[in-house]
Amino acid sequence: MAKLVLLEDDVDFVDLLCEALISDGHEVVAFDRGTDAAEYAMNNDVDLLICDMFIKDGDEMIPDGGIKLISKLKQVEDLRIPVLAISGSFSDMDTGYYLKTAAKTVGADDILSKPFEHEELRARIDGLLARSR
Repeated sequence: MAKLVLLEDDVDFVDLLCEALISDGHEVVAFDRGTDAAEYAMNNDVDLLICDMFIKDGDEMIPDGGIKLISKLKQVEDLRIPVLAISGSFSDMDTGYYLKTAAKTVGADDILSKPFEHEELRARIDGLLARSR
């Protein structure tokens, strides 16, 4: 179906997501660093980017996450990859609103709060892919 790039730092979650996305017929390439995901997306045909807004190295948050990645890719003039931003922090009462606003401001096309059901993820992906064609 589609070639998806996934930016996520949780190895167990990556395994679950990849399994679900592959079962839906997608090809998935996963990264745990935004710079690696950006390089891949800029040099390959990619249909959709799914990215975690915050990336950790151990217990520390690093700046190489989704916000930076989305911003970088949206600045490339000839690159039109739809972006689904995901985060467990979207549902947080203190930071959720600001994070959703930041995701939309840098160019995320849709946002999804973790945890989510496979059916909801599938619907969001299908919608973004349909709009991008």
